[in-house]
Amino acid sequence: MTRKERIEDLQNQIYSKRKEISELENMIKSERVADFYERHNLSEGQHFLYKGKEYVGVEYDNLSFPKAHRIKKDGKPSTMSIYIYNEEEIKPI
Repeated sequence: MTRKERIEDLQNQIYSKRKEISELENMIKSERVADFYERHNLSEGQHFLYKGKEYVGVEYDNLSFPKAHRIKKDGKPSTMSIYIYNEEEIKPI
């Protein structure tokens, strides 16, 4: 195997591992969302109150805090999401 082939092989291995890590991270995020809904007795997609305001659409990024979208006055979810730091303040609607 030439050095060029070895380099290409190593690059392919790195790509494969990164893809596998990305898939595992997505699985963790899905499990965190399901766990959030279970802990708060919510069904997926159900609206809830947080600090007296209505939210929907729980998601996680690389931090361990959930994010949700506030429901605007027109009844649609905001495009911006906020972090939920105190889950004790969550109440089902």
